[in-house]
Amino acid sequence: MIATYFETENKAIKWEADMNCAAYVCEQNQWQRGKIIRIVSEKVVEVFLIDLGNVKIMDILHLRELEQNLKTIRPLAVECSLTNIRPSGGTEQWTATACDTLKSYLTGAVVNLIIQVCDTNLSPLPVKIFCRDEQHFTDVSEYMIQKGLALRKRYKVDINKLVSEKENPSKLEKHFDPSDTDSKQQKLKMSVAKPVVVEAYKPPVVPSLDCFSATVSCVSDNGTIYVIPTSQELMCNIQDNVKGLGLLKPYNWKSGEACVVRAADTMWYRGEVKEVGAGIVKVHYVDYGYTEKIPPCHLYPTILYAEIAPFSIPCHLYKTVPVGNIWQHDAVELLKELLTKRSVKIRIMGCFANCVIELKTPLLPPYPSPLLPILGEHFPVKVTHVVSPKEFCAIELPVISFSPALIRITSVKTFQLTEWHAFLVDMPCLAEYSDGLWYRAKLISILEFNPVSVLVEFVDYGSTKTLLRQIPLKFMQYPVQALRVLLAGFKPALHNSATQRIPYCPEWSLDALWAAMNCFEGKNLSASLTHSPQHIIFLYEDGRLFHTKLVEMGFAELTQ
Repeated sequence: MIATYFETENKAIKWEADMNCAAYVCEQNQWQRGKIIRIVSEKVVEVFLIDLGNVKIMDILHLRELEQNLKTIRPLAVECSLTNIRPSGGTEQWTATACDTLKSYLTGAVVNLIIQVCDTNLSPLPVKIFCRDEQHFTDVSEYMIQKGLALRKRYKVDINKLVSEKENPSKLEKHFDPSDTDSKQQKLKMSVAKPVVVEAYKPPVVPSLDCFSATVSCVSDNGTIYVIPTSQELMCNIQDNVKGLGLLKPYNWKSGEACVVRAADTMWYRGEVKEVGAGIVKVHYVDYGYTEKIPPCHLYPTILYAEIAPFSIPCHLYKTVPVGNIWQHDAVELLKELLTKRSVKIRIMGCFANCVIELKTPLLPPYPSPLLPILGEHFPVKVTHVVSPKEFCAIELPVISFSPALIRITSVKTFQLTEWHAFLVDMPCLAEYSDGLWYRAKLISILEFNPVSVLVEFVDYGSTKTLLRQIPLKFMQYPVQALRVLLAGFKPALHNSATQRIPYCPEWSLDALWAAMNCFEGKNLSASLTHSPQHIIFLYEDGRLFHTKLVEMGFAELTQ
């Protein structure tokens, strides 16, 4: 490729996603074959280097049209996956820590690779990797398990084999008549368009016997053990009757809705939506007890057999309290290894009403909204947090209503604050900042469930953090002070060739962000609201529009 593209000139090509190209990698002084993933801006694109396997943000000046003879050669980089391990933490997504650890351990290393399945068309290719240390070879899968970043993969057993041979088949025909399948499917198809609340599901039925046989289906992170009575394992036949629901139109999922889930084993399960994130939905399997994150395309908003109560019964070990009143990750994993998919004997020592465990976290009302100034009126502001050159958080000066709340919060001791036990998006809370003080905040998203890691926004400043406590009700009376706003009158410069972009806002370069932050710092600023229903403002410094500085620096251009 060096001989082909050496001293070639850049041609005017309109690059688009999925186009093949030749990319010049400056760090290696080499030309590499690539494929454009997305267009970042008019001059910057994101390229996947097919012979190296990595992704780079590149200027189009370093791209050339790929010669036809180079398109016929198969990629030199083979996509592989470690076999027999799965992500820790109860999700199907690998954490950033696990990826960084694997990257630092393997990048540049010479390894022995053993292919587990001889199928050239399989991608990614399941492999075992052995990396040579000072004295011996280390299995990378075992290394990830020892670091606590991965767990051994469990292989599913056909649940039909667990059904007792003594069960009367006539009962099966009575409850699940195959002749009703078509009519039930039609009813399901008709109901998917309407959101349905999960309260229609009945609570699980606890057997009347004090001691009964059951199969453990799941152990949750809080130590709750979900069991399915052996006599009700015929629930698998419910899944067999749900086929051909068809394609679902885009649906706006909400927490608490009932749904039908198509899981990785291609079977259908009854579920409940717990949380909704960006392109992912956290779903609780009501008949098994476990929770996982899955794409919305595998969900249908409908109630399946509402007259039949969930089969999994949540249980707690009698007179067993975790150290520190919180179940640690190692303890939960031990319970999972000992109990999951095992047939056990259950002796009931006590029972909650309707098998519902009360939440220890009280539900609080949302924060009061601040009073907005009159449209077009200039008012002094202070920038407290910058998201991008066009988006930031600001508070109106002087801040009068917030002072009493701040004084009271700073006087609160940590031991007086209660830890959170339930996590709801947009729920008010207190969060600890780097100065060691606690400030009012609200929960933005849940990053990880085991260990618990959440993202919160300080409602009086706009910045984010991950440590939180319950907020006393007395701090809820004050309106929020920080308002996230958008600036009007400008947009990113189309001809900015900087390759370092803001990861969450790639249309802006990092240089533009630093320039905007320098312009904000220590300045006497004022703002005026536009007539838009959104929080869009014009920002001024000494009577001059703020964004004119960014335009003069070449980071932005004026809008019509």
